Amino acid sequence: MALPVVMCLFTWMPLSARGDALTKLPRTLQKTVREQLLPVVAGGNPVLQLQEVADIVPKLNEAQTKAVDAFLAEHKLPALAVVVVDARSTLMGYGFAAQMPGASPKEAELLVPEVTRRMEEALVESRQFHQKANGDKVNQDGAIDFAANENRLYEMRALRRRLEAAGQLGRYSRDWITDPKARTRSVISPDHQARIDQLAGLTTQVQQASYALDEYELTFRLAQFRHAVKLLDGAVAFRDRLLAIGVIDEDGPAIREVLGRAAQANWQYTNAELNDPNLSVTIQATGDAALATSPEILEKSRLFRQGLQWWLRGRYGRGPDGYGLLKSELALISPAAQMGIYLPNETPTPTDPANPSKTAVPEVDRRHHYIWGMEYRRVQQVSSESMTATGKSTNRWTPVPLDSRGRGTGGNPSGRSQYDSVPFTVVSHWNVVQSSITAEDSRFINRLVGFQEYSNALQKLDRLSSLSTPEEFAVYDELVGQRDEFCIYTNLSRRWERQPSSLSSTIAGEKYERRGMRWVTALARTEVGSMLTAFSSVPNPYDLIAVGTNDQQEYHDLLLDGTRAHYWALKQDPAWSDFDRFSRDVQRPLTY
Repeated sequence: MALPVVMCLFTWMPLSARGDALTKLPRTLQKTVREQLLPVVAGGNPVLQLQEVADIVPKLNEAQTKAVDAFLAEHKLPALAVVVVDARSTLMGYGFAAQMPGASPKEAELLVPEVTRRMEEALVESRQFHQKANGDKVNQDGAIDFAANENRLYEMRALRRRLEAAGQLGRYSRDWITDPKARTRSVISPDHQARIDQLAGLTTQVQQASYALDEYELTFRLAQFRHAVKLLDGAVAFRDRLLAIGVIDEDGPAIREVLGRAAQANWQYTNAELNDPNLSVTIQATGDAALATSPEILEKSRLFRQGLQWWLRGRYGRGPDGYGLLKSELALISPAAQMGIYLPNETPTPTDPANPSKTAVPEVDRRHHYIWGMEYRRVQQVSSESMTATGKSTNRWTPVPLDSRGRGTGGNPSGRSQYDSVPFTVVSHWNVVQSSITAEDSRFINRLVGFQEYSNALQKLDRLSSLSTPEEFAVYDELVGQRDEFCIYTNLSRRWERQPSSLSSTIAGEKYERRGMRWVTALARTEVGSMLTAFSSVPNPYDLIAVGTNDQQEYHDLLLDGTRAHYWALKQDPAWSDFDRFSRDVQRPLTY
């Protein structure tokens, strides 16, 4: 399953030695850590990481392990324990949990404390969620509070992902550690044996926390569902019908899914109503009848909700590699791996990228500003060789006999025959360096966080726009504008402008905050177009993805903003001034 490393970040710190963290290790181990372990950990391939850690960990004692961790920290990389758990978690998420080998005794000493820490963190987050949500009620009078309900559902989904990951990690960790092939239980220390046994108790606690979340979600969604059904009966306005149908369409199946899990596990909720065996059937019948009243609005509601969910993944998602900009290398071959991104646990509120006093949310304001610094292609240089040419020439002068006066015969005073054809051989020597860029590989774009996500968002939202009237689009615009997570900032080039110029914005007092559907789709369009430009052979991608859309002005503004940002960034980059047409460094200009 070894996979090649296909992208590199040219701002990556050099892999040479820095500091003296490894000086206490034998030279052979130092060489192994520097030349084998470090590149693999930095590369992000979980298969290679697991193999490399499994090879090196048995050779290290406790002090040496700390030295390796310090060395990795110098390179801004996680400790060995985090690497091994992350690698196993990633492969577990892709369905390879059962195929992974058991942990060696040394690996178990790293794995158990880290898994325990992660499970305990998930339990703490669960308690904090319920403390925060305690007493929250769904408003069953008046219109549906779209923003508040979506925020609560977002937080529930985030906590569920965390609990599910912690539960799976606890269950599979016990299998890896107690694998009879690894014979770990007979040689592991009593302290670590106690930690292994503790995993069983933590796994049970995580399962109970999951059931508690199920009960809260059922109660919340059931109240939303009933309110939406009641509202739909008397709703006339498109906005009310859109939101009501959206709640019924999403909450109905979600309620039935949670009830099904409880029935399968024979779990009894504290709320007696939730234990009613007929509740699932009633919800389905009520929901089907309500949705059948407005099939056109149902389609628009699905496009609206699904498009925004994909957009949020593109805007705030982080991958395991490339400082969060890249998905795992497995994304090149596995559709499941293309879904493997991390999302914030709470509904994000974006910050102005030009305000340095705040922690940036999202971490990167425009993905293409950073992914254009990543390059998997290379500049190939080939020197031409000496060549030999043979043939006959009618353009060569050859001597002919002279007469008594020293003149040439045949009427040529110069004494040379102008058109005398003779064979010749020419040997020419030259050394011309020919440069070319290696071919595109369209698979690599699948590693970019945001490409699949923003592309799917555009597919849904552009379709929605084409089906909707201007009045209906105004409703989408209002709903999106109410939610902070869909706010974006423009004129990012002001971060690099040292003084006003003809490129500067001329609007006094402008805060550069933009809201609404058109800005949402324009940002997605800008990012997808930039990714296609850098990592595909699609011709004119910026034009191709903007045909017939209603966000042309917003799209134009973001493209112009990007052009200004790149101009000012290059103008102030001291490294760029070192490049000229005689420069021998041909790889970095390609990346620029």
